[in-house]
Amino acid sequence: MDPITSRSLKNYGNAYNFSQDNINQSMVNIQPNSINGLRKVSELPDRFRSLFPFGVFNSIQSQCIDTALYGNEDLVVIAPTGSGKTVVFELAMINVLMNDNDHARMVYIAPTKAICSGRAQDWSRKFQHIGITCGELTGDTNTANIADIKKSNIIVTTPEKWESVTRQWVDIKNLLSMLKLFMIDEVHILHEDRGAILEAVVSRMKLMGTNSRFIAISATVPNIEDVASWINLGFQNYNKFPQNNVKILQFGDEYRPVRLSRQVLSYPSDGNVFKFDKTLNDKLLDIIQQYSNGKPTMVFCATRKSTEDACQTIVKQLKHMRKNLPWNIRPVEMTFHDKLLPEIIKYGVVFHHAGLHMQDRKNIESMFLQGAVHVICATSTLAIGVNLPAHLVIIKSTMAYKNGSFTEYSDSEIKQMLGRAGRPQFDDSGVAVIMTSHNMKQKYEELVTGVKDRLESSLHETLHEHLNSEICLGTIDHVNNAMKWLKTTFLYIRMKSNPQRYDPGFKEGQNWEKRLEGICMNDLRNLEISEMIVMNNDNIRPTKIGETMAKYHIKYLTMQRILSIFSWCQKNSTSSKEEIRNICLQKVSQAEEFNEVKLHRHEKLALNKLNQHADIKFPLSGKVKDTKEKVFIMIQIVLGNVPLEDSSTRIQFNTESRVIIQHSHRILKCLVELAAYKENVTILKIAMDL
Repeated sequence: MDPITSRSLKNYGNAYNFSQDNINQSMVNIQPNSINGLRKVSELPDRFRSLFPFGVFNSIQSQCIDTALYGNEDLVVIAPTGSGKTVVFELAMINVLMNDNDHARMVYIAPTKAICSGRAQDWSRKFQHIGITCGELTGDTNTANIADIKKSNIIVTTPEKWESVTRQWVDIKNLLSMLKLFMIDEVHILHEDRGAILEAVVSRMKLMGTNSRFIAISATVPNIEDVASWINLGFQNYNKFPQNNVKILQFGDEYRPVRLSRQVLSYPSDGNVFKFDKTLNDKLLDIIQQYSNGKPTMVFCATRKSTEDACQTIVKQLKHMRKNLPWNIRPVEMTFHDKLLPEIIKYGVVFHHAGLHMQDRKNIESMFLQGAVHVICATSTLAIGVNLPAHLVIIKSTMAYKNGSFTEYSDSEIKQMLGRAGRPQFDDSGVAVIMTSHNMKQKYEELVTGVKDRLESSLHETLHEHLNSEICLGTIDHVNNAMKWLKTTFLYIRMKSNPQRYDPGFKEGQNWEKRLEGICMNDLRNLEISEMIVMNNDNIRPTKIGETMAKYHIKYLTMQRILSIFSWCQKNSTSSKEEIRNICLQKVSQAEEFNEVKLHRHEKLALNKLNQHADIKFPLSGKVKDTKEKVFIMIQIVLGNVPLEDSSTRIQFNTESRVIIQHSHRILKCLVELAAYKENVTILKIAMDL
């Protein structure tokens, strides 16, 4: 078989060109078995062969080589989880290193810190042998390491962190001038709330004039042509490549190395997440017996305690069985630091989480790989970085514990966990089971079957904040530049196809582009009215208020509430300091940043009791009714060192309070800076005291 070339790819697939706003794109819909030859690693230059611990690339990787390694087009790849998509990024990096020596910079963006950590560790280990450095840049990064990270050839980061550093690093333009490759993993996060940040980051890269190649990869994207159009939007202004091509390589589920059966099981829930989680523990053993076929099983749990509770429930049920264990186990001759592990491991069941001693975790991983244990209950972080595939994967509850409260796992997190199902070296099939509530069943059935809505933008929901950030950065200094920036976004692409989603007042026959420009102008006027920017003959510049909002990453509505403190004080000029303190706490508690905090029914009794405590300086006049009032009470619980008597309430509130105080601290720092700017000494002192 002749080597695969760009021309031969077009002959094998359903190739076509389409034009959108002067963007030429070529799409190749690869058909299985259309190309039989697999490419050898030996065709790479000697220096790079050691990066791959195998001799032959798989089918997907082989069909991507000519574009990723030898081409210069932007590339969007859609391929199943577990099919080796990361190698496509690595081939593109080799392309850069072959053409730009070792001075180029490359950025890899992934949705979570856990994915970034695993990727950074893997690439640091791989690339160090050829003198290429890799730095991890996330919210957990030690500021002392920033200088070294800036010098790294490969920077691994999240959208949020890259958005922040591209605004704050004074030498960012120098770094971007050396940026040759921008890699986006799990690009389907565009449809999540945080997808707006990814949009803003990519648009910023375009308007800053980086001569970078963009590669985006995902498992499933229904409207992949829209993503490709977005990736390429705006580059015609910078003469990036002669024809501004972007290529799509799309592979179906038949390319999975292991056939995967997916099940979604639902159960009744009254909204109490802790109670529901315990109920699911009782279902686990039956599910394991039904779907594992006696092969290794991995159960993903929301919290560390949940992993231990799940194991203990399974073991308790096994003890009551009047027959032999449903799986074979081997005697284990190991000592553990954790006291519970020796008791449950006798039944072939273990748990794994970050709270365990490192040696315990290593022993557990080794025993699972060797088949000495059958069931491992772990937190979702085990889906990242540690290669422990199982025949059966169970996601016990789709609620994750994040930032002090329970919220649904993101699609990318679910897919990451499901990706552990099936063991290519042992099985030709695997099973994935999602356990969720009745009301969420349809969502997850659509997720696992791939039947879902098209990716949509969420940028319009936070357009105020992103416009303000670009104005403060200097990317936007004129109304025309604002429109130019807007036309580089995924929002621009989707507005054309689905205008009523973004503009409910849109009517058939109206000019969608003019309507979108109207939305942008309206938000600019709102920023001007709020004194965050100044507009003069279509020229735009930031104010101190706008710069402070961007500096502390404050949401637009939160900033309006903070500013209302000053207008309240003007209207109530005779108010006491305690009254002003009260209004400050109220406005902070109403911040949009606390939207992830939920008020659960089972918490109300404890909160109402705490509201009556003597150390709560500003008690509510009635009962706690919503999240804002919960936050208002919890801030005072921390400030007043109010004791929490009930143990279950204490555990949950202590975790939530850390998140609430983190947000409050940032918002109050913003208030301090605003009070200093407005020369309001009273508010300044109160904010500093809080």
